[in-house]
Amino acid sequence: MESAKQETAQTVSDEEIITRVMNGEKSAYELIMRKYNQRLFRIVRSYLADEDEIEDVIQEAYIKAYEQLPRFERRSLFSTWLIRIAMNEALARVKHRKRFAPAVPDSPDDSTLIHGQQPEPQANETPIGTLMNAELKDILERAVDRLPE
Repeated sequence: MESAKQETAQTVSDEEIITRVMNGEKSAYELIMRKYNQRLFRIVRSYLADEDEIEDVIQEAYIKAYEQLPRFERRSLFSTWLIRIAMNEALARVKHRKRFAPAVPDSPDDSTLIHGQQPEPQANETPIGTLMNAELKDILERAVDRLPE
């Protein structure tokens, strides 16, 4: 049987990978990680801004999914299950941060924002400046998404 390094994540189904991991071929789990890394990064980034924290959340999601793999009931796609684990971990981080955040923040910090929330505009910010910043953010995120793993 080919090793996980010789196969690509796209050539093997999730079902096959899960079966192999459950049968003791732990190295096959690397294929799952390669297959979903970029998607998880994008999803978690919508909740958190800090790169290190995003990576921590993704790593924790992979660990939790691996540990709970025997409990995966296959009622949904594996990707759906894994994404839900990552989202729950990201939301827990946001909730924890909010719980211990100072009552009055010194400045708007987009690392504390949750999905869909916008910072309060600064007194000296103009609507055009706000729009330009939002467009720049979108351009930068798309550029990061195009970078190779």
